[in-house]
Amino acid sequence: ARKAGAEVRMETHAKGILKLADGDVRIAVEGGEIAARYLIDASGQATVVGKHLNLRKTLPHLKKVAYFGQFTNAARDPGDLGGFPLIVMCDEGWFWSIPLDETRTSIGLVMHAELARKVAVPPERMLFWGIARCPELAARTANAVFPEKNFILADFSYRCEPYAGPGYFLAGDAATFVDPIFS
Repeated sequence: ARKAGAEVRMETHAKGILKLADGDVRIAVEGGEIAARYLIDASGQATVVGKHLNLRKTLPHLKKVAYFGQFTNAARDPGDLGGFPLIVMCDEGWFWSIPLDETRTSIGLVMHAELARKVAVPPERMLFWGIARCPELAARTANAVFPEKNFILADFSYRCEPYAGPGYFLAGDAATFVDPIFS
């Protein structure tokens, strides 16, 4: 884009969209504003344009919630397999276990949102509830250091349509995202 004459700004946080029209785009940024003819929204799951135009719609058949955290010293398979992501199915949904480095492992539980609402467990404790119910994850975390609470992400499969309009184009996750494994 630079070679073609475009001004490219990296790590510039958009505070808001002031104007969005063909040939006339203005974005509020720290210390002022940026003017351009067009905006290519590559903001990922932040979906800056999608939220501004109220385009972001959750895919109704994929209403999921994920509870996740980073564990220290969770057990892994020996050898090379210990560096691979692990998927564990359970009655409530499925778990991921993804090695991040030599000692940290991201572990998450993905459930249908409707089922998660029926479980009488506070959301910040849901991951620990799920691990206790899953023999495979319970064994892998038996000697691990658990995080104090889990993080929560819901309704993460979405579409922002149309993908282009007056003054904008949506790229990548700013346009659409579907959980890549079991959604």
